[in-house]
Amino acid sequence: MRGLTFISKLARIVMSSLVMAFIVNSQLSAYQDFKFQFNPVKKWMPSKEANAYIVGGTHNLKGQHNVWIFLRDQYQHFYLQNPPVELSDDGPWEASNIVIGNGIRYAWAIEVGSEGHNRLLERVSRSDWGAIELDYLERLPGYRKLASIIIKAEELPRLTRDLTRPPKPDTSRATTEQQLLVADFETGQDPIKTGGRIQSWNHGDNIRVQTGYRKLENKEGHGNFVTFVTLTNNDGNGEGNWSGGGLVLVFKPDESGLDVSAYNYLEFDIKALEGSNLRNTRIKLENSGPNGGQRTEKPISRYSVSISSQWQTVRIPLRDFVNLSSSELNMWRRLDLRAVTKFVTISVHDANSKDTDGTLLIDNVRFVR
Repeated sequence: MRGLTFISKLARIVMSSLVMAFIVNSQLSAYQDFKFQFNPVKKWMPSKEANAYIVGGTHNLKGQHNVWIFLRDQYQHFYLQNPPVELSDDGPWEASNIVIGNGIRYAWAIEVGSEGHNRLLERVSRSDWGAIELDYLERLPGYRKLASIIIKAEELPRLTRDLTRPPKPDTSRATTEQQLLVADFETGQDPIKTGGRIQSWNHGDNIRVQTGYRKLENKEGHGNFVTFVTLTNNDGNGEGNWSGGGLVLVFKPDESGLDVSAYNYLEFDIKALEGSNLRNTRIKLENSGPNGGQRTEKPISRYSVSISSQWQTVRIPLRDFVNLSSSELNMWRRLDLRAVTKFVTISVHDANSKDTDGTLLIDNVRFVR
């Protein structure tokens, strides 16, 4: 009897294992039984939108699916593209507004459930186009990666407007309904539009800093002058100590500040001279309002910009200087948008960035709605 009981138990175990294996294999088969492919980059079409592409491919997804395109840069940051993918029942798919900036290396197609879809729509409604980490994507309900493709700049069809050279903003008036132009540096000397000035800052022994105005030989859509900041390693002096430096743009001579509470974004144009190593540059705004001494620093790379020898526009939501995380609140204070006094670039020489040197050119600092 004991032998029969043992055989019976063994049979139940074997049967359970077979059933479980069948279920798992069925789930894997259902999960993996899809096709979602990108067209080669050479087949991408310029969109009616400025600096954008229409991207497409084929699929065999059935029923309702929520598919989005994300772009990934060399720092493994992801950038949401909008609107989501349109899927046709007969096999093709299309994404109509894929904007590819410098530093982008891959395009990913991901699927999410209805809740994940709503979360991405919320980001769109907030115009939240900042960098996203992979773990954020993987936590979206219903997430799965469908496909990816390598993006090679030389394979992209040429657009009517260069991706890396945004049109120069209207500088005919210092203020308009849509923008407040603080500085276009066109005179090649102080004062700037609001009567302020530029100056340099540095701390520590590792970096020497110089600022000034630079006349452009090749204007590339810009005016006669821009401002610059040059950072030079001090031959290893003070090695191991923290050093930092950058450009300070003081908005008004008396440092009373600007009221930019009616605006949504800080924008400016930036490029580096050949041979510069300043890709980890950060930006901060300061204020003299009741909260005083705001020092939150935002890396430019978070906003889909990798500093290069081509002109690019950096666009930072002002809420990023106000809506701070709990960890940021342990270090910084929220910016008072009613009295913003300074725009500052931050380049740091420390154990993680020992080769911080080169020259940044900056133009057209403005606040926009």
